Amino acid sequence: MEPSAQERAFGAEVERRRAAAGVTQEWVGRRIGLSRAKVSEIGHGVFLPSGQALDALVTALAMDRERAAEL
Repeated sequence: MEPSAQERAFGAEVERRRAAAGVTQEWVGRRIGLSRAKVSEIGHGVFLPSGQALDALVTALAMDRERAAEL
């Protein structure tokens, strides 16, 4: 199944924030309790984290919680 526009937008924001922070997918994965492969899937809009993983991702990448919720 192809990611929706919303999923792609969220993934793009995650990748933008990750690159701006200068951290690897592996680093993000360790911070949020997911594998590097799952972080890659998030960045491509294929996988959307929820619950604690989403909260940890928003914190790790200093994302605006309201903006993340909109995406």
